[in-house]
Amino acid sequence: MASCTLRRAGGLRWTSPKHIRWLGRPVTSETDRLEASWRLFSRSSTAKPSGSSMEALSQEISEYFLKTRPTEDELEAKDMLFRKIESAGKASLDGCRAEAFGSAGCGQWTAGSDLDICLLAPGVTERHSQVRGLKKVASILRQSGASHNIEPRFGAQMPILRWTPRRPGRLSSIACDISVANVLAVANTQLIAAYLKVDDRVPPLLRVIKVHG
Repeated sequence: MASCTLRRAGGLRWTSPKHIRWLGRPVTSETDRLEASWRLFSRSSTAKPSGSSMEALSQEISEYFLKTRPTEDELEAKDMLFRKIESAGKASLDGCRAEAFGSAGCGQWTAGSDLDICLLAPGVTERHSQVRGLKKVASILRQSGASHNIEPRFGAQMPILRWTPRRPGRLSSIACDISVANVLAVANTQLIAAYLKVDDRVPPLLRVIKVHG
């Protein structure tokens, strides 16, 4: 891989993705990397985060993660809606199964977030079959009740049914995006879920990025 050089205030310099230098000396430890990142985005080339400030930030992130964790009732409402859509998918497409992706698929779902659901069925992979399957699902959902409005968005790059609550503010008032054979989104979610299991500090940090990023 050809090397490239990027210089920013403070003297941080990368010469390749695996070669990081800070003021001419190799950056090897996690502490060095954190300090290098701090100085990169700090206005002062001599600024350095104190241990107490890093501890305070970590504590704040942990508390925010717990504060935004959905309640058992909210999770049950989400799961009930998932089962309802999965049932509509099974009634519409032979061999269908449903997969949650996005925040709901990697444990980052919060109250007020949308629910992204992919329906997977054998032989349904092309656009025309995706749209046909979504039309069948829409028909079943219309028959099952009037809690949500159905908004077909078949012209999108990935055709979806947008299922929005008619009465916001209730536990069951969760908007859903339903797609068919959206296998890349499901795979990406599974990859992120695997990353989140590597270190207990990652899920709280991702929650902050998700909400405030």
